[in-house]
Amino acid sequence: MKRSICLTCLVIWGMAATTARASDPIGIYALIDRVVLEPSDSQPQRIQIWGAFSVAMRQFGDQYTIPVRGYLYYSLDGQKDAIARAEWADMQKVAGTGQIIAFGSRYKQFGAIRRGAGPVTGREVDEKEVARLLTQLDDQDQNKRDAATDELKRIGTAAEPKLRAALPSVSAEARARIERVLGDLQPDPYPMGFGLARIRADQGSEHVKLLRKFPAAFSPADGSLTDAGTIRLVAGNVADAAGKPKYLFDIENAAGEKESSPAIEQGDRQTEWSPKMQIKPGEKYTWHVWVEDGKARGPVADSMFRGK
Repeated sequence: MKRSICLTCLVIWGMAATTARASDPIGIYALIDRVVLEPSDSQPQRIQIWGAFSVAMRQFGDQYTIPVRGYLYYSLDGQKDAIARAEWADMQKVAGTGQIIAFGSRYKQFGAIRRGAGPVTGREVDEKEVARLLTQLDDQDQNKRDAATDELKRIGTAAEPKLRAALPSVSAEARARIERVLGDLQPDPYPMGFGLARIRADQGSEHVKLLRKFPAAFSPADGSLTDAGTIRLVAGNVADAAGKPKYLFDIENAAGEKESSPAIEQGDRQTEWSPKMQIKPGEKYTWHVWVEDGKARGPVADSMFRGK
């Protein structure tokens, strides 16, 4: 599975950003949940930045997209690598704190917001399992084709040689699915700017306000496999809880059957709801969560998962 938003895209660490100017040069405003460094924290070559992002819509101006949850995947490009690693370390420090940061430039390309399971490194590959999944890419049942595509992505870089070797001999649909998986395994060049910017909580730009009212769809995570049976949906609390927001959830299966929650009081660090809907093996589900504070409804976070 690949759901990505291609982006065309300043950044000064410790800067208290002011309100948006007529032309805001920042490319990405981010609320980071977690950071994954590859292959190790001590000598990283690549970074996964998981969280919510609002990005510049065009090269000039001050318009930004509504927040989107997912991850950014970057690699070093051999230029200013020490500076890039220092910025990555700073991102690790703010991850999960509710601190919004800004980086990238709207005048440069800065990659894609990706959805689903992220790349995995250091995992041993079962060649028979990969061969079975490659065969399922041509199964008559679309659910099985989708499940095999998702699982190949979860296996990650360990499966990459087998996937590339299979490309010349598979069907057109299987080739398209393999190419999507391989595309998700390829990081974008890290967009060096001028550092990182910490954004004040009282910064009045609309996209910053929306980021602060955007919950995280923690569990089941996007692109994950979840045990069949009863389920508990877990949302990360919004950064701006001043208005004592209420959380609302819903869940929908592939047949279009939907269940919605009542308004739920915010928990200590996360907010949960257990629907009556039972999860079935192999079936795909989508769940959503958002907040309402008596004045307005915040942006909706979504997550797709599959029963196992």
